[in-house]
Amino acid sequence: MLFEDKQYKGRLLKLNGTGALHSIPNLNSNGWNDRVSSSRFSPVLITQLSQAWVKLFDDNTFKDRRLTLNGSLAGISNYKNLTVEGQRGFGDKVSSARYMIPAGYVYRLYEHDSYKGKTLDLVGTGRIEEIADFRSAGFNDKVSSSKFVQR
Repeated sequence: MLFEDKQYKGRLLKLNGTGALHSIPNLNSNGWNDRVSSSRFSPVLITQLSQAWVKLFDDNTFKDRRLTLNGSLAGISNYKNLTVEGQRGFGDKVSSARYMIPAGYVYRLYEHDSYKGKTLDLVGTGRIEEIADFRSAGFNDKVSSSKFVQR
């Protein structure tokens, strides 16, 4: 995975491989020439909740502060007191998400503390998924609690 910004933020370019050595002689054809600031490896498909991760971003298009959650997390009942990247408070701040959740699970975002109110489900496919702007789902700056749920 190649990221436009440092610390794995911003736009994402997924590169799927076969395990053999390959090269990309020209990133310009993808609009990525001189744009890569960070990169990391990830499995193409996951099947276990323990492999899951969710990254919630303060701004749309995966910018600003990022809260990273993993599949072993029981849930967060109140985002208001969280410290994310050195700044306290993440309640009603989430504007975009990137996630990898196995099929059969969702990461459920709640409008209110203690898992109450309207919800938005990040549905697991086993592959990397993303929502660049929560306004499209009517859920921008509304997340106050969240947890993994088996479907």
